[in-house]
Amino acid sequence: MGWTNYPLGTLGSKGNGLLSAGALSEFVRTRRNQRERLTETLKMLRNVSRDEYSRWSAQERKAFDHRRIEAATVMTVLETPAITKIKQAVEELLVRAEFGGSTGIGGVLIRGPGGVGKTTAATVVARTVYENLMFKHFGQDWWQHDVVNLRVLSTSPERHNVEAQMVPVLPVSLGADFGARQFRNLVDESFASVGVQIVAGGTAHEHVAAMSRKIQACHTVLVVIDEVHFFGRGSIGTSTVHNFKSLINSTNAVYLLAGVPDASGRIGVFDGGRSEVTEQLSRRFIKFDLERLSMSECAGFVRTFAWKLVLLDSGPYDWISDEILELIYLKTHGYPVHLYTLLETASVRAIGKSETITLADLEAIPVSIEADDRNWVAPPKINQYGGSGSDTSGKAAAKPADKKPKGKGKSTGRGNSAARKRGTDVAAAVNRQNKPKRSKPR
Repeated sequence: MGWTNYPLGTLGSKGNGLLSAGALSEFVRTRRNQRERLTETLKMLRNVSRDEYSRWSAQERKAFDHRRIEAATVMTVLETPAITKIKQAVEELLVRAEFGGSTGIGGVLIRGPGGVGKTTAATVVARTVYENLMFKHFGQDWWQHDVVNLRVLSTSPERHNVEAQMVPVLPVSLGADFGARQFRNLVDESFASVGVQIVAGGTAHEHVAAMSRKIQACHTVLVVIDEVHFFGRGSIGTSTVHNFKSLINSTNAVYLLAGVPDASGRIGVFDGGRSEVTEQLSRRFIKFDLERLSMSECAGFVRTFAWKLVLLDSGPYDWISDEILELIYLKTHGYPVHLYTLLETASVRAIGKSETITLADLEAIPVSIEADDRNWVAPPKINQYGGSGSDTSGKAAAKPADKKPKGKGKSTGRGNSAARKRGTDVAAAVNRQNKPKRSKPR
């Protein structure tokens, strides 16, 4: 049988591509032509009928179900207007850096609560830049070569020719409160993950200079820092600020940052408000505020997910109704992380069992949204590109109501009355969210 001809995991790994340069290289390679492989797999799976499936042995059905679950849970990204704007901003900065030759350009800062897709957006940009530059330097077969053999020539500040390994994108992911020294160590580790070593002295100035030389020698044009809210959060000293500013000033790389703001809507040293130096850093970054998906974006997310779903008793989109979409929006509040949880869990429960997804199935799946809504305070809209999300007033997106809207009359329609009530609640919330804001006269 076709689905047993190659092992599970060939549709793309689930690793975090922003952990290091090595992780990003592996992430890009495993997802190369992923859509083509997934399309081929889905076509093969959908050729199986319920009758044919029922005649198989238990082992055959298990192999078939495992392949369907893998297809349904492979990470696919719905490129929202927000991600498109972020990509455009980064591309424009990269062009300025390449042709202008200037240093200290700065970059892009993605802000938003947990679960709205900041890491996903940063990963999409990193992957695009990585693939484009590898293709530009080494041709369409670049991925067939070991990363350590992909080398480029550059000129050192002393006018010497330097050969080094190509590292077009350098990801750094923070995981706790970090200062300047810990950040330098993570940069070293990210380079080392693809075999590049940084030789530096003991002082902060010497280490920043070594990082700068390595970034230039390896043709690193984009530095991606995820979870940037951890940077210097414990105690922001002048060394942390000045070291990072020195690194920006000494290279013409673009910096893409992603993090969760505090209650004031700011992210540490990169969002200003503490000193003149942090204000200088802040002015070099274009701000994008990611919010929860709108109702229409949520519907697009569901349909993108459904394309990967193979159910024996329904087509990929047959189970999607207006009531289903309204319930999904109400349960997830438009958070992509909760959409993945809800839809992947529903798929696992349906495959090999009910072979369909119903309102009752979705209602029974727990989704934890309380922490997101309780802790999230939307930052002000100060982004010249227009930000993202459906709410442009600087306030958080409207939270779906928990109570039935006031009004006379009773519903006479058939079906699940509780689901209809939820649908009314969501529709009202969406209307409030999309209602144009009237500006106050000055």
